[in-house]
Amino acid sequence: MLSELQERDARRVRELVDALRRLDRGEYGRCTTCGASIEDVRLDLMPDTKACAACASTPSA
Repeated sequence: MLSELQERDARRVRELVDALRRLDRGEYGRCTTCGASIEDVRLDLMPDTKACAACASTPSA
């Protein structure tokens, strides 16, 4: 169980670092799949999200 928690935490840190890099590049808030703006409500709930709601709901996202 400890191993699972460590893996989850490590994945979360990677996702947050990736979001900060997108912010530095001026790409934060843009879907990495289709390029559309990610809804503010979605970003408020999941600040590290890379996909808009439409792309996140498709199996390939």
